[in-house]
Order: sequence, then C-alpha cells, then structure tokens
Amino acid sequence: MALRATAGEVKVRELFQLMTAEEAAEFLALELGTVRNLTYRRELPSVKIGARGVRYRLIDLIAWSEQRNRLAI
Repeated sequence: MALRATAGEVKVRELFQLMTAEEAAEFLALELGTVRNLTYRRELPSVKIGARGVRYRLIDLIAWSEQRNRLAI
C-alpha cells in the first residue's frame, strides 16, 4: 500500500526514513530518556546501525503509536 499526498505523490520513501532518538522523541511527544528506555526494553521498534547506533523508522513509530492508542481505549 502506498500513501499518497494531496498532489498524488507517493510518500513511501518518507515513511521509511530513519530518525534519531531525539527526532523520535519529538515525533512521539515523549522524553528522550523514555524513548531510550523503551528501546532498551525492546518495546519500541528500532534499527541497529553499526555497533552502537540506533535509528527509528517513521512507519514503525506510527504503527507503535497507533497500537498504543488502541490499547489505551
């Protein structure tokens, strides 16, 4: 499935962009420490980059947030 903007442009590439922990925290409206803690506990989906690097896919963060909202209802 491809999401389309109002102009009809395919936005798949943007959904798979990799974000830093700081960007993920801002996107999810969480504290940076919370994002890192959730990542450490493997509750937040992340991608390993190299030996110590961690990044977050936008599409994974959207899905995680939606699932979390459904559980809260």
